[in-house]
Amino acid sequence: MQDSTIPPEIYHTIQEGTYGPGGYNWIAQHPPLYYLPTAAIWKISAFFTEDIELRFRTCRLVAGLSGTFTLWFLFLVIKEMTSDFRTAFAAMTFVAFIPMFSFLSSGVNHDTTVTMLCSLSILYAIRFGLRRQYKDSIISALAIACAASTKITALVLIPPLITTFFLLVDAPFRKKTVITILLAALACSLPGLWLLRSIILYGGPFVYAGDFLSEIQEPLDVSFLEYMREHPVVRHLHIHFYGLFGWLTTGVIQLSGPSMRFFDFATLFFAFSSCFWLIQQQLPESPYFPSTTKKKLLLLGLLWAIPLTSLFWNPALLQESFLVRAAYSFLIGAFVAAGFSFFMKPTLRQQIVNLCLLTSLFYVIIAFTKLYGIYVNEHRFGAIHGRYFFAILPLLLVGSYYPAFKLLKKHSFPLLLLSISAGAAELYANLYHLFPAYQLP
Repeated sequence: MQDSTIPPEIYHTIQEGTYGPGGYNWIAQHPPLYYLPTAAIWKISAFFTEDIELRFRTCRLVAGLSGTFTLWFLFLVIKEMTSDFRTAFAAMTFVAFIPMFSFLSSGVNHDTTVTMLCSLSILYAIRFGLRRQYKDSIISALAIACAASTKITALVLIPPLITTFFLLVDAPFRKKTVITILLAALACSLPGLWLLRSIILYGGPFVYAGDFLSEIQEPLDVSFLEYMREHPVVRHLHIHFYGLFGWLTTGVIQLSGPSMRFFDFATLFFAFSSCFWLIQQQLPESPYFPSTTKKKLLLLGLLWAIPLTSLFWNPALLQESFLVRAAYSFLIGAFVAAGFSFFMKPTLRQQIVNLCLLTSLFYVIIAFTKLYGIYVNEHRFGAIHGRYFFAILPLLLVGSYYPAFKLLKKHSFPLLLLSISAGAAELYANLYHLFPAYQLP
């Protein structure tokens, strides 16, 4: 990887106004919201320096500030749910120490910006659920509109978000419907304009560079399960969520070693906490198990049957340790429990946790469908980037930290210890993976 360099043709374009040959690329396909403030910073930097290298680096301010505000919004999200400063601080710092998040916050990319806007939207959606103030729902809808105008993948969150508004609006059915339609119109306004542009220019709303770069081929006759068995989809997404440094054409470093093992454990801890707590809330009163302690012991015993089923999975499905298999088994269990809990009259905060997990599941299904479509239509195992799931970071935090907070009886020290360990894991990743790759001292 070594030093990052700017290609000569870009210098020629800036200094001489000459342009290289045109072509399709993976950047121009994205909505423009991130690039507007970035372009403004680029122009303003010209008043202070003529060094093009330095001017390009000033554009990193947008991603850096977006990462900073993302952490603040995530802190507020967990603070709203738990009313506990230390738990919210633990959640915020854990995300801050994810190597992939830090890496993206130091570059020129729109991923932290879309994460920031999604976090803002979820924050105000939760506030609306807890307080029923319509101004919160308007801010949430506007924020998700901006997120989808930064990266179109955030569009996937609009249907479940609007459904959530419909469920939470406290009004007669007719008024509830009108309010929901207005919020949907606001949420779809900005991305709708971008999709309309795409239809006019390219003949479809979701056209992307791959449609032009790839030769037309016969779709592969491969089922989704075969795709999952033949390729380490989940394994790559899991690793890349925590650490994928570099670009595929110039060199890639994947997080590994002790740092990756720690984040494997952290994933297992949060998935187990979510699954255990959600099922525990649904255990009916029984004369055979009147004691809460006995119920928890029974549930603990039954729950470990979930990851044991992963022993029968095809090894190519994850190609990872039993630790990771157990983590995603529990995560699937949490998704299922969240669905069933709607029939158990949950409290308001339990209902919010359920909605966050089910929205995450919806996003995951759409993402996997897209990855499978790329494989079938373009004959390539591609687009396996964990950062695509940063858009649901606030949902995943609510679905994991609130259950952990309740299971720990509101004792936040274990969560703070987990965050400190995440800091140590990131430091190790930087010293032994990232810095050597960039030849940093």
